[in-house]
Amino acid sequence: MDGILENLIAIIVCSAIMGIAAFFIIRHFKNMPKRTEALLDSAYELETVGIKRNASGYGGTYNNYLVSIYATASNMGHGRLRGNCFQVWLSTAPEPGQTKNIGGFSGKYMVLGEKNGYAMIGFIINKDMTNDCNSDMINELDRLIDVLKERGIKPFMIPN
Repeated sequence: MDGILENLIAIIVCSAIMGIAAFFIIRHFKNMPKRTEALLDSAYELETVGIKRNASGYGGTYNNYLVSIYATASNMGHGRLRGNCFQVWLSTAPEPGQTKNIGGFSGKYMVLGEKNGYAMIGFIINKDMTNDCNSDMINELDRLIDVLKERGIKPFMIPN
């Protein structure tokens, strides 16, 4: 009988701890959708260069490249990859080997989903670490497009 009582107490205590932990986790992340929407609303100047707001962030064509921009709100501290960030991606059509070491040895730019004739190349802008996030995003887009053109990486064209 003592073993059953000890097991029952252990189950009750573990359940209480899990409930308290779930409460704090839910409370901590409860406002994330609102914070993400506010972050997206702050990038309204992107619409002046043809990048329009959509259901997942911003998207459109900029200098013939298909651009997708996503917001990532965070409660974490400040740092290059922490806090409130924008992920900026361009759809490209590289030849094999063209994206290797893009942006230098440290990899200033990220390459995602690379396969023959398609890759997304992008970067992250931390809103908390810049004075003018919109113009910094556009300037960094221009620099990335210059790098892509130097390497001969063409924009990805969606087939009709």
